[in-house]
Amino acid sequence: MRLFALVLMCIWTVPASASEDLTGTLVPPYPDGMSSQMGACIAADDDVCAYSIAALSGPDGAVVAIFAQKLVGFSDDGPVWEVLDTLDAPEQAEGQIWAFEECHLDGAIDPAVIGLVTARDMGGWLETKDTIWAVRLETDRSELVALDPADIRCVLPGS
Repeated sequence: MRLFALVLMCIWTVPASASEDLTGTLVPPYPDGMSSQMGACIAADDDVCAYSIAALSGPDGAVVAIFAQKLVGFSDDGPVWEVLDTLDAPEQAEGQIWAFEECHLDGAIDPAVIGLVTARDMGGWLETKDTIWAVRLETDRSELVALDPADIRCVLPGS
């Protein structure tokens, strides 16, 4: 019986994913070994970067989660964000790349949308082909919403 109770206690105390621990916290700092190197600003009122949709990367650099964040202030090291919502990221296969800033929803660029896309090397630039996975930050609900990848077309800035 003690063993059963110990197993239950371990199950309840181990998080289902790294991303769940961040909702409601202020970042940076990020959990040990984690970083955020990719993201896009989303304007609200007069603030061009009131919100952000960003990637959380593990120690190996692979994206493990996508998170929604709201700007709450600045420190000596830069912006401080409140994490509003998180989603575990799909595993990135060879030939796929994350697209931020220039994903089209309903025929218009929507900075609140990011996608995981297939990309081809065109000998000097990358060209996107298919959107594999996409998500949008709904700022009015402080929530990440999964989108049908067939409805999203992303391009890579500078490509």
